Amino acid sequence: MSKNTLRFYTLADIYDVQLVHGRHVIHRFPRHIHQTLSFGIIAQGTRVMTLRHETVTISAGECFILNPGDPHAFSTSPDMRHEYWIMSVNPDVLQTIAANVTGNQREQGFYFPHPVIRDRQLYHHMLDFSLAVQQDKDLLTQESVFCNIIGHCLRHYAQNRWESPEEAHPHWAVTAVREYLEQHCEHVVRLADLARIARMSPYYLTRIFQQEVGIPPYEYLVKIRLQQARALLQNGHSIAEVAYNSGFADQSHLTRVFKKHTGMTPGVYQRVHGVPRTR
Repeated sequence: MSKNTLRFYTLADIYDVQLVHGRHVIHRFPRHIHQTLSFGIIAQGTRVMTLRHETVTISAGECFILNPGDPHAFSTSPDMRHEYWIMSVNPDVLQTIAANVTGNQREQGFYFPHPVIRDRQLYHHMLDFSLAVQQDKDLLTQESVFCNIIGHCLRHYAQNRWESPEEAHPHWAVTAVREYLEQHCEHVVRLADLARIARMSPYYLTRIFQQEVGIPPYEYLVKIRLQQARALLQNGHSIAEVAYNSGFADQSHLTRVFKKHTGMTPGVYQRVHGVPRTR
């Protein structure tokens, strides 16, 4: 079996969320509690969870939610290959997100009565977020997927169910956000900035943007950056210059994204298009 690993990520820019990635962890964690909400997925194999007086097996593709103060224990058979992600969130974060959307501050928190959830959409939201953090994707991507997770859980699994207001899709807001992304693609873009421009919550903005444009804001930003990169490459700029002026973290980041979307590296792209690299 591959060596067991346990890695922690603290996301100071995203509500101080802590993300834990475990692979083939054979240590049996005794019964304990957290003061945070825990949202997790099993990406491979199974994990056995004891919660209160019940023992359940969580399998690959399934999600779980633990409320603050829930006494629980985890274990896995030593010969079982497995992988999991757990996201710990301060309960106040859920209050903040709900208040931003509804305009009302709740006096009571949210409670999730079902610890194990079989929801393919939620699973993929959580896996996308985990991989975005692991791969150090841009902040807008991480923030957007995080809001999708929290909004989905509040709408579908909270006992005191949260309902977002039914509003008409404000076309002007989506247009304003698209224009901002096109004009600032070379800068770091925060979801909070886009929400202020659209005059709505980050969660609601992500939903209506995807409904109207077909992709979420962070994917739209990537496409704009790639358009900018292609134009600069065709004008003979160096790959390092292109990365800097298109909003990518560095040359290797540009190369990874460019190859994923075009099937070739920036250098090959220039050769294919007969571009002399004079700068």
